Amino acid sequence: EWGDFLSHYEYDKVPNWQKNDYARVSLNYSDGINTGRIYYRTDNKDSDSGWDHNQYDSKSIGVTFNRKQELFNVPFVYGFDWQKQNGRTYDVNASKLNYDKDRSGIAPYVEASIPLGQANLGLGLRYESWNVDDADNVSEFIPRLSLNWESPKGKLLYLTAGRYYMMPTLSQILYEGWGAIQSPNLKPEQGWTYDIGIKDEKAKNPWKLGAFYMDMEDKIIWNTDSWMGEAAYINVAEYKAWGFEGQYKFNINDNWSFTPGFAYTYAEEKADSSADWVRSSTPRMDISAFLNYKQDKWRAELAAHYYGDRVVDKKSTGKFANDDEDIFLVNATVAWDVFENQTLRLTCTNIFDKEFIISSSGYINPERKIIASWECKF
Repeated sequence: EWGDFLSHYEYDKVPNWQKNDYARVSLNYSDGINTGRIYYRTDNKDSDSGWDHNQYDSKSIGVTFNRKQELFNVPFVYGFDWQKQNGRTYDVNASKLNYDKDRSGIAPYVEASIPLGQANLGLGLRYESWNVDDADNVSEFIPRLSLNWESPKGKLLYLTAGRYYMMPTLSQILYEGWGAIQSPNLKPEQGWTYDIGIKDEKAKNPWKLGAFYMDMEDKIIWNTDSWMGEAAYINVAEYKAWGFEGQYKFNINDNWSFTPGFAYTYAEEKADSSADWVRSSTPRMDISAFLNYKQDKWRAELAAHYYGDRVVDKKSTGKFANDDEDIFLVNATVAWDVFENQTLRLTCTNIFDKEFIISSSGYINPERKIIASWECKF
């Protein structure tokens, strides 16, 4: 997969533009027991904000592998993920801010499924280790536990608890530009997540309903409190969120289905241990609907998302304090399987070309894009 596109927009009435091109290549293997993938990705961006002109290139290469096996009649899966990433920035107006950095990560893991009567206990352990140029090297054990019970009628009750761990991107660590500094000591986001719910995927009209809670340390945000020379990605001390979500799929007939869904998230954060809790900028309401069609070699989807009850500026006093309007976006895609291993796809995102302020830095959502792609599997 590859492509390129050009964006034009305004910030403070100043014309801005950004050129983008990307490529994705992967080689996959599966024999029912062993699964492997080798992939290569590259993204190139050239942006001009009127006073700052930057070129950012990123590329990554990776290998994943896992194997299914039984030990003492207990099924388990083991494997690893490895990737190497490179980020390069060229500041046209200030060459001293250029960087060309690498990082690599390895993550072996094992998962086991243990029968407990009519229930099933899932145990997982993953270890991530990252080596980063001119920044902190980090590693972490990531455990996960799940308990599932299926009723005689096919309904599945589940309970999960696990460690959450997310590395910052290279651009978050190393980006430096006009009015911004690097964050070489930026920590990964880490915490614990808990989920409980019920679902019935075997029903004529599948459905699911669940609740969740997250308690996180070192959530990454873009800090703009100091306008000149000190804006940077930082870690906030604590972040917590709870909510609930649900989805119901109406199988209208063999060709058509309609799937509405909803999620409510109440999230708060604080900058340090002595600070007060403040509302996160995460929208509290997320309502979605998907209309799907399939027949022979054709597939199509119309997807709508509504994000409501949100704040752009958490203190409600900044420049974008009044840009908290609800977001409504519609996307569509049509796919045709030309041959058994080749698919033509036409996608349109943000069909109505709506523009919304999505952060206190003035960032807006991507404009309408029409993407034509050809996928070939070997």
